[in-house]
Amino acid sequence: MQPEELLFKEAMDAIKKEDIPLARDLMTRLLKRDRMNPDYWVWMSALVDTVKEREFCLREAHKLDPGNAMAIRGLRLIGEDIDNPNPVPPLDPARLKWKTSLEIEDEQVVPRVTPRRNTSSWAVLALVVIGLGSIVILLVRGPRFRPDTSAILKFSLTPPVTPTVETTPVPLGDGPAPLWTLLEATYTATPIYAATPHKLTGAYQVAMSAYEKQEWARALEYFNQVLYSEPASADIQYHIGEIYRFQGLTDKAMTAFDASIQLDPNFAPAYLGKGRVFLMLSPPKLNKARQSFEKALELDPRQFDVYAELAGVALRSGDADGALAYLAQLPADAPESVQVEIARAQAYLMKGDAEAALESARTANRIDITSLPVYKLLARAYLMTGQLDASFTPLQTYLTWVKGDAEAYSMMATLLLARGEYTEALQFANAALEINKSLHEALLVRGEIYLHNGQMDEAAVDFNTVLREDENSFTAKLGISRIQYARELYDSAREYARAAYGLARTDREKALALYWRALALIELDEMQAAVRDLQTLMSLPEGSLPVELKLDAMKVYQQVITPTPTRTPVPAVITTPAPTKSLPTIPTATPRN
Repeated sequence: MQPEELLFKEAMDAIKKEDIPLARDLMTRLLKRDRMNPDYWVWMSALVDTVKEREFCLREAHKLDPGNAMAIRGLRLIGEDIDNPNPVPPLDPARLKWKTSLEIEDEQVVPRVTPRRNTSSWAVLALVVIGLGSIVILLVRGPRFRPDTSAILKFSLTPPVTPTVETTPVPLGDGPAPLWTLLEATYTATPIYAATPHKLTGAYQVAMSAYEKQEWARALEYFNQVLYSEPASADIQYHIGEIYRFQGLTDKAMTAFDASIQLDPNFAPAYLGKGRVFLMLSPPKLNKARQSFEKALELDPRQFDVYAELAGVALRSGDADGALAYLAQLPADAPESVQVEIARAQAYLMKGDAEAALESARTANRIDITSLPVYKLLARAYLMTGQLDASFTPLQTYLTWVKGDAEAYSMMATLLLARGEYTEALQFANAALEINKSLHEALLVRGEIYLHNGQMDEAAVDFNTVLREDENSFTAKLGISRIQYARELYDSAREYARAAYGLARTDREKALALYWRALALIELDEMQAAVRDLQTLMSLPEGSLPVELKLDAMKVYQQVITPTPTRTPVPAVITTPAPTKSLPTIPTATPRN
C-alpha cells in the first residue's frame, strides 16, 4: 500500500473513532501531497471548525470537480445557491438492487441468501455513506468557540514536521489561496515540555487531551483537579499559565508561571511562558522578556523555541545583528522552524540584505506553506530585490485572507504604482492611510500619484509630512524637487535634487537625482553644470536606470550642447506599466486592526 493510501486509511479510521483533530491533521498531510484531489477537500470540509474554512474547502472541491455531488450538497447546506452542471442521474439498476436488498434484509426475520457483491463496490458505498453522514453532522453543528489569540502564538491544522514528510510550495494562481492560507496565523502550539506521571492519571489525561484541542475551560477544570491532589506540581501550574496566556489573560498567566517557578526554580518552560507574557503587555516589557528567555535557555539549551523568541525581542529593539546572533546559537540538530526562518528573514530585511531575506522566506514557506506572515515576507523581499511581478502573487495571497494590514496595503500600492496602475494604487494607499495616517510608504506612493496627476499641493503635503519625521527620505526630497520644478522655483528644485543625490543608495536613485538637478540647472542657465550631471548620469551602468529615463536624458543632453536647445516636455514620473492581474478586495469602510 502506498504512503498516500496509508494516510487516507488512517484518516478514515480516525473519523470512525470521532478523533477529529487527528483526522484533520492526516487530511492536511494528504492535501499537501495532492491538493488537486476533490475528495480530500470534501473530507476536509467535514473536519474544519469554522464556516469560512468549510465553505472554502467545498468551493475548492467544486472548482476541481464541478459535478461533485457531495461538494454541491455541502455548499447548499451552508446556504450557497450552487447549480449542478451535471445532475446526478437516477441510480442504475445494480445500485437500486443494493438498496432494495438492504431494505428487504432489514425487514425480514428469516435470513436469506443475498447476491455476492464486489468488494471494491461495497468499500465505495461505505465511504459515501460515512462521508455524507459526517458532513451533515459536522456542518449542522456549526463553528465552535475559538478564543482570540491574535497577540500570541496560535495552533495550526498543520501537523508537526517530521523527517519523513516533505512539503513543496505550490505555485499560486490568481484565484483564492489554498486551505492552508485561510488560517489567521499558523505558528505551532507551545510544545508540551512536561508530561510527568500524576496520581490522578485519568484527570491528567483528560486535561491534556482538552488542552491539545484548545478546550480551555475543560482543560483548566481537570488541571485544577490534579493540582488539588498534587499542589507541588510545577508542570501543572505551567499548563494553567499557558491556558490563560492563550486566552490573553496576562495577569492570571503570570501568576500561574510565578507559582510554577516558586515550586521548581529550575523548571525552564515557566520562564519561557513568562517571557511571552511580557511581550503581550502594552507596552511590551522587552528587557524583562529577554531576561526570562535567557534564563529558560540557561536551564535548558534545547528549548528551541527560545532562540526565535530572543531573536524577536532583538528585532523589536531594532537590533538585527543581535537577532541573527541568537539564531546562530541554535544547536545543529534543532528541527526546522518556520518561526526561526521568519525571524531570520526579518533581520535580513532590517539590514537591507534583501537576497538573504528572500532565501530565508523561501525556506519558511517550504517548511510551512500555511504561514500567512511568510507570504508577506516573500512579497517584501521580492519588492526590495526589484522583482515586482514575483512580489505580486504572494502579496495577493496574503491580502486575500488578511484584512486591515496597513503595511501590506501600502506594499500593494507601491507595486501598482510601479506598474502604472494609478487609480488602483491610490485606493490601496488610501486604505493603508485610513489605518495608519503617518505610514511613510503609503504617503510616498500617494504623493507620487498626486504628482503624476498634477495635484502639486496635495503631493507637497504628503512629501513634507514624511520629511518632518524622516529628513533623509530620498523619495520625499526628490518629490519636492520635482514639485518646485513644476512651480518654476528652479533654485529650490536644484537644492532638493542635490540633497536627494546625497541620499541616493542605488545607481537608479543617483540617475533620477542627476536628471532632475540637470533640468533645474538648465532653467537657471547653468549649462556646464547641467552637462556634467547628464554625462555622469549616462555613464552609470546600463541596467541601473530605466530605458525611458536614459533616452530622455540623451535628448536633453543633445539640446544642451547645441547653440539653440529646444526643450521638450518632461514627464512627471517614469513607470513601466504591466498587465493587470486580479486584485484583493479593498475594504470600503475603515479596515480593522
